[in-house]
Amino acid sequence: RQAIDHGETHAWGNLGDLHCDNLKNYVIAEKYYLKAAQEGHYDSVRLLGWMYENKLKNYAQAEKYYRQAIDNGEDYARINLGYLYHKRIKDFDLAAEYYKSAVEKEQFEGFWRLGDVLVDKEDYDGAEKYYRQAIDKEEYSAWEYLGDLYRDKKEDYKKAEIFYKECRKHYESDGLSSLAELYYEYQKDFNKAEQLCLDAIKNSSSEAMNYISWIYFLEKIKAKEAYAYATTSYEKIKKDYVAHTLTCVSTWNEN
Repeated sequence: RQAIDHGETHAWGNLGDLHCDNLKNYVIAEKYYLKAAQEGHYDSVRLLGWMYENKLKNYAQAEKYYRQAIDNGEDYARINLGYLYHKRIKDFDLAAEYYKSAVEKEQFEGFWRLGDVLVDKEDYDGAEKYYRQAIDKEEYSAWEYLGDLYRDKKEDYKKAEIFYKECRKHYESDGLSSLAELYYEYQKDFNKAEQLCLDAIKNSSSEAMNYISWIYFLEKIKAKEAYAYATTSYEKIKKDYVAHTLTCVSTWNEN
């Protein structure tokens, strides 16, 4: 509020974030997001759409606010709206339309999002084309999605491994869990998966801590190490899948 008093009107949006993400007071969050929009900060309208989509599960309202954001020049809202159609409403054609419009506005994440749509439509060659276009535009996380395509759909584990390693050249944590999963679940090589995680843990990788604690749990070995890794991982990554690992490991240790 002190920032707002000094003319930093974008702070209305920060107040919206506070009430949305931390205080869980969505009525107040909406009030502040709309106030920010009145001051010309239209990304807050996009964030309001995100709140309705992810917190309140009101997809009609989410669609309304994403469209308002797009009308006011917030091009990333095209990605949000595409995702809403793709993953929530399951209208793949509309999803593709908005992802393509995002690409036209140089939101190149739209390329790999288009790849995801085509995976769901079982057009794997078309998906690969879009993933590679994303990589050409320096959307390097698409290496991981290309790896997933080759691992899960084309069952070419050698190429999947290559693609995951390419991803990790650009983002240390991205691709790590997928590569460890390839070793452990698909190639049945526990030692290789464990060593990959241990090497990444030397660089304080929270994802590696989570995955190694999970495979220790599945193998029912090294209970104390599993609990320590799971606890540290959750302190850094407070997400549902990490919480699930910690819950399973904690229950195992108690027994």
